[in-house]
Amino acid sequence: MRSLSEYMNEPLSIVKPSFFKENIELKSREVILARMHFPRLFSSTAIIEGFDGKWEFRQTSIWKNKYEIFQHGYSLSFAQYQSKTFKNSGILSLPRGIKLIFQFKIFKELNSILEENGETLLTIANKGFFNKKIIVSLAKKSTLLDEYPWLILFLWYVATRDNAHVFVYG
Repeated sequence: MRSLSEYMNEPLSIVKPSFFKENIELKSREVILARMHFPRLFSSTAIIEGFDGKWEFRQTSIWKNKYEIFQHGYSLSFAQYQSKTFKNSGILSLPRGIKLIFQFKIFKELNSILEENGETLLTIANKGFFNKKIIVSLAKKSTLLDEYPWLILFLWYVATRDNAHVFVYG
C-alpha cells in the first residue's frame, strides 16, 4: 500500500457513505484508504482501519476534552490530545516528544494540523451547506503523515466530538 504522503497531489475526501451508520471513509478518488467506525451507538470510541494498521480513539473523560490513541487491542495509549480551554486549538503529544497543534476555524469551516514550528501539515475543509463534502489537503510531504496516517481521521474525530467545534455531520 502507498504511504499517505504519496497522495499529496491527489484529491482526498472524507465521506459518510450511509446516513444511518456511523461509518466514515477517507478516499482518494474511488479508492478507500481508511475507514473509521464506532462500535456502539453513541460511543465515543472510534476504530480506524487502513494503511496496514488498526487504531482506537477514545475520549478519556466526559468532563474533559482529552483523547487518547491506542493500537487496536492494546490498553496503553501511545498518543494523547488535550484541547485548550476556551480556545479553538489543542495539542497532540506523540512519541519521541513530538507535538502537533490542532487549529479549528469555525466560521471558515477549516481545521488544520500544524507542526511545532507553525508549518501547516494538513487541512480539512467543509464544502457545501446541505450536501456536505469534506476536502483534505496535504500541505507538504512529511514522515509524520507516513508514520501516523490516522491523523486526518483524528482531526475530523476531534472536530466533530468537541461540541465547540462541530461543523461536519454533527
